[in-house]
Formats: sequence, structure tokens, C-alpha cells
Amino acid sequence: MKLCESTQVPEGGRLVVEAGGKTLGIFRVDGQLYGYENTCPHQGGPVCQGTLLPRVVEGPAFDPADPHIVCPWHGFEFSIKTGCHAATDQYRLTPVPLEESAGVIHIRVIQQIDIRTDTREILANARRDIDHYRLNDYFIVDVDSHHVELDSWGEILEYIDNPVLRRTGQEMARNWPFAKNLALSNHPPGLTFQDVAGRIPHMAQLGEFVEPVVGEHRDRTLIRRAMESMGINVQVVFPQPMLEVGLHPSPDVEAQLILAYNRWFADRILASEPNVKSMLALPFGNPAACLDIIREFAGKPGVVGFLVTSQRNAPLWQPEYLEIYRELEQRGLPLGFHAGPDYAMGKLMNRFISVHSISFVTCNMVHMTNWIMNGLPEKFPKLKVIWIESGLAWLPFMMQRLDHEFLMRQSEAPSLKRLPSEYMRDMFYTSQPMERTNLKQLGLG
Repeated sequence: MKLCESTQVPEGGRLVVEAGGKTLGIFRVDGQLYGYENTCPHQGGPVCQGTLLPRVVEGPAFDPADPHIVCPWHGFEFSIKTGCHAATDQYRLTPVPLEESAGVIHIRVIQQIDIRTDTREILANARRDIDHYRLNDYFIVDVDSHHVELDSWGEILEYIDNPVLRRTGQEMARNWPFAKNLALSNHPPGLTFQDVAGRIPHMAQLGEFVEPVVGEHRDRTLIRRAMESMGINVQVVFPQPMLEVGLHPSPDVEAQLILAYNRWFADRILASEPNVKSMLALPFGNPAACLDIIREFAGKPGVVGFLVTSQRNAPLWQPEYLEIYRELEQRGLPLGFHAGPDYAMGKLMNRFISVHSISFVTCNMVHMTNWIMNGLPEKFPKLKVIWIESGLAWLPFMMQRLDHEFLMRQSEAPSLKRLPSEYMRDMFYTSQPMERTNLKQLGLG
């Protein structure tokens, strides 16, 4: 089957085409053509539309003799010459045999995915999976979705309750270079490593075009595009950069920012989007403010619970926090602990890959240990607790470790009437990140 003219794929070039009901990527390296299906073997992302760059070798340095293609969904990186993942041959691209042809056919050219690519294009492979796996036969809830609130930061600043702090934030955003989307926040823009040095571009900015509609916020359109592309019925949305707000140097500013964001999100998104829900963040640096937020927002459209951003040093067993748990238990609302990156670990680890691997788990390990060993499951037996974005692989370790210590030192945790692992079995967990990379290590492969 003829796909294109040879001149459309120059040396070092790439062309992505639709042919025979599939999307294919064509590459030319050292005069040789390579072709692969545009489906990442990890989770089906549009791999051939990702970033092209040489393999990174120790140094660090680039090896121009080994060009790679990087999946824009999760950063899985493959050699164009072999189709193999950069670290293991467990993951391979599906090859497409190619030969030179002078013929011309009509094709649909798809550009490399960047910060302005339409969400529906980024998720085109996921949309095809809806029919393949008959996903519309199921009721699917995405329990851990994220909203890039900094894109709407100017609107959120208007919701700050304190007029002096509100003006401070607005003037900071107006006058300081690069503070437009960061004023008053503690988000470290110089440490944004999560997009893998631009290999996953959509994490940096939602720059796609959205036709303005009177009375409808742009973010509602973007949320619907993603939900429809993945066959999702209900999406539970959390903020993204504000997951770090628990490390804000000022508890008062933290409380004001969280209240402003909650009011903005409830007014502009939840009130008019019935399939979008949220567990609103609590400013745990200020227990009294937490209670005020629960009492203001409980029962409002789309509010299904409340959230602790886990990157914080809050002593959650202290008496001043107990009234928060009692209030939630009486209202039948869950309390979530959402993990996040801890850049302070950079003092102990020299690479972000290490920080990201560990800190999303350790923060919830600490809070869970304190929650159990201080007897909070006994004090609030009807309060549902959810541990979010730490995955599941850490749980057997924690069960064994806490049980082992408790059986030796039960006098230090006199409130417990069961083994720690039994309390853990009564809790709830989300499976993000999807721990599918090496199931044999979990005894599942």
C-alpha cells in the first residue's frame, strides 16, 4: 500500500498518516525507513506523535546515533531503529514494513503533539478503545483527575476573601514578570520536572483552542473533551499545582488560597457540570478554617468529600484536628489524602526520577502510620478514608511492617483493638499510578 512520496519523509524526518484504518508513523534515519503503529504498548498513547530526540546516556549527554521517539502520554521512550523501549525489551512498538515508492496517495497528516494540540487528538487512540473494549457498557468513574488551576489564576485571585491579600495578589500578578499565574502560590516554576523535559508537553499548558461560549467556562469544555474521549461518565477533579500548598510558608495565605479556589471551582465548574465532582481541599495548617470550609461547601452540587494535600507536616492526631474528623463522620463524607511530589527530598536525592518514585508514597505512609497508631480508626469508625495517587504496591509492606511493630510494642498504641493491617483493609485506595510496568515484581506476572 502506497502511503506518501519519499520527499515527505526527509532524513531525520517523521510523517504520521492514516492508512487502512490505522494510524502509522514513518521515520527516516541514516537513509533507512522505519514504520510503526501509532499505539504505545504501555497504555495505548499516540507514540509516533511524540517528541523526537537522541537517547540520553551517562554524563548526561545525547547520543545522536540512537534517535528516540517519546510517547506524549507517559514518557515511555523507544529507539526508532529497533522499536524497543530504552530500558527494556519488554515494551516494543509494533513495526510496519515499508519500502520506497514514487506513488502518491491522499493522506491525513497529523502534527506532533504539543501544548496547543486538541485534547481529542491527544486522546484519539483512547477514543478508539471505547468501541474496542465496549466501554460504554460500563459506568466509569475517574476518581483522580486534575485541573491545572494556574491557567485560571487571575479569576481565582478575585475570590480571595481578605481584601488586602486579594489586592496584594492581583498587584503581584499585574506587575511582576511571570507572576500572572503564580501570585501568592508556593508552586516552584523553576522545578517543574514532571513533564520529563518537555517529552509530555500537555502537562505544561492547556494551550488548545476553545471557541468562546457565553456563560460557559473554557475549563468545562476541556473537561468534557477528555471525558468523552475516554468514555468516562463521572470525573472527580482535584487541583494540580496546589497539591503543594500544604508546604506554603504562610498558613494564613494557604487558607485564603484554598478557600478562594474552592469557591471559584464550585461556582464556575461544579454548579453547572453535573458529571464533574470534587473532594475540596482543606487548609490543614488552620483547623478552624477547615471546619468553616466543610460547613460552607458540604451539600453543594458536586462536592462528594474533602481532601488533605499530603505533602505537609501537619500533626493530624492533635486534638485540634479531631473536630474536623467528627464533622466529616457525622455528615457521612469521606476524607482523602492526596500524594504529591516533595522537592525537599532533592536534598537527599540528586535526580527527580528518584524524588518522584519515592515521595508520592512516603507522604501517605507517614500520615497512614500516624492515623492508625494514634487510634483514629477507633475514634471515628464510620469515617471513610481514601489514599490517593500512591498506588497499591506499598500496602503489603505497610501491613507487614506495622503489624510486626504493633505485636512487639502494642503498649505504645493502646487505642488499637485490631492489627494495623485490619484497619488498612477497611480503608480505600486509588490505583493511580497504574502499576503495570513490572507485574512479576508484585507476584502478579
